[in-house]
Amino acid sequence: MERLKIIILNGSPKGETSVSVQYMRYLELRFPQHNYEFINAAQNCTKYEKNRAAFETVMDKIDNSDLVLWAFPLYYMLVCSQYKRFIELVFEREKTGTFKGKYTAALSTSIHFFDHTAINYIQAVCDDLGMNFLEGITAKMDDLRNEDFRTGFDKLFSGWAQSVRTGRPVSRGFAPVTNETFSFVPENTNSIVQQPGPQKVCIVGDLEHKDSNVRKMAALAAGIKPGAETIDLGSLKFGPCAGCLKCGFDNICAYEGKDNLINLHRNTILKADIIIFTGAIHDRYLSSVWQRYLERTFNYTHQPRLVGKQIGFIISGPLAQNHNIREILQGYAETMGGNLLGFVTDEPADNSLVSRSIEHLMHQAHDWNKAGVRKPKSFLGIGGMKIFRDDIYSHLRFVFQADHEFYKQQGLYDFPQKRFIMAMAISAGMLLTKIPPLRKKIRQQLRQGMINPYKKLFSKILPAGVK
Repeated sequence: MERLKIIILNGSPKGETSVSVQYMRYLELRFPQHNYEFINAAQNCTKYEKNRAAFETVMDKIDNSDLVLWAFPLYYMLVCSQYKRFIELVFEREKTGTFKGKYTAALSTSIHFFDHTAINYIQAVCDDLGMNFLEGITAKMDDLRNEDFRTGFDKLFSGWAQSVRTGRPVSRGFAPVTNETFSFVPENTNSIVQQPGPQKVCIVGDLEHKDSNVRKMAALAAGIKPGAETIDLGSLKFGPCAGCLKCGFDNICAYEGKDNLINLHRNTILKADIIIFTGAIHDRYLSSVWQRYLERTFNYTHQPRLVGKQIGFIISGPLAQNHNIREILQGYAETMGGNLLGFVTDEPADNSLVSRSIEHLMHQAHDWNKAGVRKPKSFLGIGGMKIFRDDIYSHLRFVFQADHEFYKQQGLYDFPQKRFIMAMAISAGMLLTKIPPLRKKIRQQLRQGMINPYKKLFSKILPAGVK
């Protein structure tokens, strides 16, 4: 059997002490006929950014490989910011040719919270690099201890090796992005939203250079909302999340007192009524600076801390061609408890349209906050919180003790089995369906029974404005 040269790009900031790495070590033990080399792409990202020779050495190793495996833990619906920065360096330094034609696969470890968006991101990046993406595995952190998983994992890896040997054809999963160059020139909308009372507005994002579209869009939004505080993440000095989990016991981050991001997030951003997040698209997501901010807010771990706040997004770049980004940002807003206002982008390349869209967003934020508008959550918010609820109640409770206390206090342990009266009624109804005549009659009335409660409701409803 042909001996393959396999490069494993480790996406954990913890280096070798990573669960994701253990999955790769398993492959190394099970299939010792191949050559494996581990590259700590996330942990050593700063080194690769400052030392061009070290970065080029990594590129040479990838160039001489037969199979590239991306292995990473999830950090807020994506990869960690250090891994994201490593990927940005590949594009910025025009090293895409190093990856072109290489066979590749990816494995993420998590609690299955938005693991699909992280795998989508890596696959889209691999497509843009011209790689042959074979598979994306979304494993739970302890799946490797399950024999059935290991059996399936063995078969998948054997399939990857066979694909490399036979030159299996692979289709793209994500279409190429067409990104038109457009320099946004804000138009004066002559519109100012008055802010009666204590309403607070915060505009947060990586605003990049002085002539960037995202900076000009953020400035226009701030001008429409007098008193809005703008926070440029790119101008702040703050370190990346190290994945140490020290915050799990009491929500105290290892960076406490070492940089000003924690206090800025705690005392400014979280106290705003309206938060407008801004950013520009880099490869298939926003910038690594934006991701670093998001993961650093994990000092509140899995607690929804944006409850009741109006959340909007102003994005520079081809958002409509990157639905995965939209899904991540919507999922973030919903699982954190915020009320999603919507998205504005400069993608239309029309100064008037973009300016008026920002104007509308800011007016809508003001009006919805004043009226207390709260939209129902989608599957993204509801499903995400159910995963948090179940896992924190069970095996994550020891590490995330602060979450456990928060969930108890906020009534987030809303397990169905606590609805005893409904459970008894359903059980009694199920027993009735065992009686053939009643079963037949109930079947005939199912559709009508679903709308009967609404007839009772409508009989009590008056026209709007009538009391």
